[in-house]
Amino acid sequence: MDIIFKIFDILSGLYKDKKSEKRLLFETFIEPAMSDITVVHQDYIKSFETYYTMISWPEMPLTKAHPIYEKLKTDSLFSRHLRDKVYTFYDNTNKEEFDGFTRAIYDYFQMPILNFKKPDNTENNYLIDGSSNAIRGTINRVLTFTIGEKETEERDLKSVALKRIKSIMEQNAVRYNKILHEFFSLKNQFYS
Repeated sequence: MDIIFKIFDILSGLYKDKKSEKRLLFETFIEPAMSDITVVHQDYIKSFETYYTMISWPEMPLTKAHPIYEKLKTDSLFSRHLRDKVYTFYDNTNKEEFDGFTRAIYDYFQMPILNFKKPDNTENNYLIDGSSNAIRGTINRVLTFTIGEKETEERDLKSVALKRIKSIMEQNAVRYNKILHEFFSLKNQFYS
């Protein structure tokens, strides 16, 4: 009977060690990565607010010379270190149990197919390839695309551009929520 208790103690200790190891893994890698992603996401939200305001300036026509293009470049440049840090985590994580989380991170930085409605209400699919800053790159391309669209009246350019940027913002929020979902799923898994 003593041997049964000893085996039980050993197995119980192994279980506790494994659980502690998982928690340490979560606290050492996943939580800091989530913190970094949150900083990146907050930076995008702040940038979106600025872009939205800039496009809305009544005294500034929406042309290829609009100051928003320079703002997109400088924002990208000054926030690159944030994105690089998150990518480093993504590139160096190969644990199967993190797949959902790392996939959500990857997807966050990729840009979707944007379905624009032309003035005649036909659809125009606009595919943009991902990069480490696909979101700002997409806004840049969307603005250029909108300005060059023959079907859009000049007086409607700003409202069309704002609707399209709002769509990008909404998709960005959905992707961030997916990361949050995967994060809390992992947390639940590692702490239960």
